[in-house]
Amino acid sequence: MKRKDFDRLAVRRFFKRALRQGTWPLLQRLLVYPKVVRLPPVRFAGNATHTVHTVVRERDAIMAHWMLRTLHHFAPAPLSVTLHLDPTVSPGTARLLAERFPDARVVSHDEAMARVMPQLLGPSRLARWRESSAWAIKAVDTYLLGTSRWMISLDCDVLFFGPPLELFEESPAAAWMEDGNYALDVPPAEGVDGLGLRPLLPINTGVGRIERGLFEPAIAERVLGMVAEPVNDQLIHAALTAQVADAALLPRGPYNYVKERGLEGRIARHYTTPYRFLLIEEGVPRAARLLGLPLPAALRERP
Repeated sequence: MKRKDFDRLAVRRFFKRALRQGTWPLLQRLLVYPKVVRLPPVRFAGNATHTVHTVVRERDAIMAHWMLRTLHHFAPAPLSVTLHLDPTVSPGTARLLAERFPDARVVSHDEAMARVMPQLLGPSRLARWRESSAWAIKAVDTYLLGTSRWMISLDCDVLFFGPPLELFEESPAAAWMEDGNYALDVPPAEGVDGLGLRPLLPINTGVGRIERGLFEPAIAERVLGMVAEPVNDQLIHAALTAQVADAALLPRGPYNYVKERGLEGRIARHYTTPYRFLLIEEGVPRAARLLGLPLPAALRERP
């Protein structure tokens, strides 16, 4: 499904829900959503072994505030955070992120290009893809611009409702959320037949943890030889993950890809777009309560 088709579907679902619920609770969510940026700054104490890496686009920037604050609320360990800005992020948006998360490392797109491209030894498929696709920021920069052993990959459109203990462990070598639909460009067997590794896991890289040392440009080159323009970053991560025998999927119930309703037992929920976050009953009210944002009665979480 193309992005514009998904956006239209999100709008249709909004109005269908409005017919069932009334528009006022939904519209209040739209009013509360941007207020998260007015909260006081959050401090990160630093973590020498595990670093959160998040790619931020202009359209996802407010959601990044929600994600980082709910993560900070539940994190079982001190946080180190690196924010990778794509070319759409405005100076004002970048400045606000730096002000609200003063301990986060904010990497501009120009800085990333200056540091990453020399490491790719172009001309190569990987270098060309990094120059042409914003998805390569997540598939390449998060590995090459990190310093810790473990890279924790988190998308902006994730909310936390419990302590993500598995993300701060030191085994297995890679652990990813399971995707709600198989979303790689090639079948799982291509991990063996095409790459000479292991079968590709049905991963969703919105939430996961992997050893940075597993980044291997030669594997990415082979992937891009199979699929010149991957639909997103996930195929690269899946191929890198296929190097190790102990790679695992995170528990499906606690780490949820918005397939089932309710937050009972949930740790992290990946909404896949900021729109879906606003359209699902539990997200805004629970997260706002956790962060101390006042809510009108109609918007409070329902039993």
